[in-house]
Amino acid sequence: MPSRAAGLDFLVAREEDYDLCYRSDLDHDPRIHALVRVVRSQAFRRAVAELPGYDPSETGAVVPVVK
Repeated sequence: MPSRAAGLDFLVAREEDYDLCYRSDLDHDPRIHALVRVVRSQAFRRAVAELPGYDPSETGAVVPVVK
């Protein structure tokens, strides 16, 4: 963030959640398993945590959506 690089401190005006959604029939797809494994890895979470304004504390959580 340019503001952080300049030593400026701002209040958070807005937070956004980012979700990855996929169909339930893909639950056993090895590509989905690989993606979830990467997103849950410590290396990925550390990389996200180093980005200004990102909080990886819930990264990798799987929540089923029911109709």
